[in-house]
Amino acid sequence: MLRSLVNSCLRVGVSSRALQDNVVSHGYNFFKPQLARCFSTVLLQNPNGFGNEASSLRNINMLDNSLRLPVLAPLLLQQQSRTVTKFSLGRGKRQTVKSVPARFYRLDWGIWIRRIAGAHKKLWKKSMKRRMRLERHVLVNSTRSYMFDKMVSKYWRTPKHWVDDPYAPYHKREDYFCTRKEPRPLPAGVTFPLEK
Repeated sequence: MLRSLVNSCLRVGVSSRALQDNVVSHGYNFFKPQLARCFSTVLLQNPNGFGNEASSLRNINMLDNSLRLPVLAPLLLQQQSRTVTKFSLGRGKRQTVKSVPARFYRLDWGIWIRRIAGAHKKLWKKSMKRRMRLERHVLVNSTRSYMFDKMVSKYWRTPKHWVDDPYAPYHKREDYFCTRKEPRPLPAGVTFPLEK
């Protein structure tokens, strides 16, 4: 659709062939200002439309009324949507977004971890050193961890105690005050006086 819109601009003589090639190779957002000028000029020259694409966009109210520019971002780049069901129809409780526990794992101290992207793809062409490096896990940042906590139910946020858990050494983080669960031990030689 983007190619046909740029071709329509080319037919009117507003843009150049280099713009079309650059848009196709680099993407829409990189050349958004040039395309906006191109589309606005075409729409001013042809208010009735310059092809089936513009008329269909106009029919579904995808044209900006103030600038009369086609809003192409939702059509070109499909935006992710993470919809959380806050109140289910059955029990009226919050539901878990299934893709979060399927792709991520929560440690007991609150951080979510994930595998490195592409860890299971095309292993035949990767070296042994790289395959060993892909076995590692990556920490998710605090913003996403907070978001994932809101996307899952209480079941996934409570600690689990599995037999032979491979993540057992990583569930505690006693080095930092905000993730510490047990009190810090006293230095050697320091004792509290006995209570009377």
